[in-house]
Amino acid sequence: MRREAVLMLLPLVLAACGGEPGASVDPDALLDESAPPPAGAAAPAARPSIPVDTAAAAGERPLLRESFAYRGGGRDPFRSLVNLTVSGPEMPDLVLVGVIYDVASPSQSVATFRETGSLRRHNVSPGQSIGRLYVASVLPASATLRMNDFGAVREQTYSLRTRENEDQ
Repeated sequence: MRREAVLMLLPLVLAACGGEPGASVDPDALLDESAPPPAGAAAPAARPSIPVDTAAAAGERPLLRESFAYRGGGRDPFRSLVNLTVSGPEMPDLVLVGVIYDVASPSQSVATFRETGSLRRHNVSPGQSIGRLYVASVLPASATLRMNDFGAVREQTYSLRTRENEDQ
């Protein structure tokens, strides 16, 4: 392997030294540390000792390389994190149209939301979900939805429209 590296660097060394392309240089002489340096060459600097696997270089033992095999079964890294079929409506797409509030058991209260685009209706109680939206609470005239958007929790409270607000 070291011989191959010397052979690859030989044209660069010749060009840097101003050697002529037709001049012959023995690569074995370059590897031999006990041989005197060629005429006009600078004294070699002390080289650090680098351990070399001579058995692998000679072909007696194959070189072992680290390998990694993907066994699958995990998530496809190119697929979107938001699955549109499960995501459901977004917060701005919903309007609170009705609330049935149970004073004796507030957890049994029901809020009715309508999607603005499709007019689809969702009847939900506290603790239920509309796609990625979680119903945090239902009060007599409002409902609060919470969405965990990859670690950032957004919360929005929807209020029923009163008769005075509908005329405007």
